[in-house]
Parts: sequence; C-alpha cells; structure tokens
Amino acid sequence: CENRYWENHVWNLARQAAMRRTQAKCENCDASADEVHHLDPVATYMAGCQHHQDGLVVLCQDCHKVVHEPALLEESRPQQESGAQGVLM
Repeated sequence: CENRYWENHVWNLARQAAMRRTQAKCENCDASADEVHHLDPVATYMAGCQHHQDGLVVLCQDCHKVVHEPALLEESRPQQESGAQGVLM
C-alpha cells in the first residue's frame, strides 16, 4: 500500500503541475481541460520518470477520447480552433 500511496501522490503532483502549465486548457484544441495524458505508455518510462512534464499532455475529454480511439481523429479535425497547437494532429 505504501508504494501505491507514493505513486498516486507523485501522479497527483505531476497532474496538478501540468494543469497549471497549460492553465487547464486542452493542448490540442484550447478548450477547457481536466484530463492529463501520458504521451507514451507508462510502462515504457524509466522508474521515477513516468510523470515527467515532457511526457504529459493536458487534454479535454473529447481530445483524450481521440487518443484512445484513433478512428475519432477524422471526426474531430473540423472542431479544432485556429489558435490550438494540434498535439494530436
């Protein structure tokens, strides 16, 4: 249990930092966001590096769904606003 506590604690700190970094805006479409996604599968990171800010992207719920269901990517493209960075594109 102790390891789980620390893993969750570290994840919560990393998640909060990512949300602050983007001011809770989706890095794909600039919408309000409340989800943080690992760019690579957590299992591929070295121990202790899985929550590094370089490997995290803040996404809205719709864009996060696209990451996990790539077939939705085509449907989501017209919704992207002009100021968005297009992390998923």
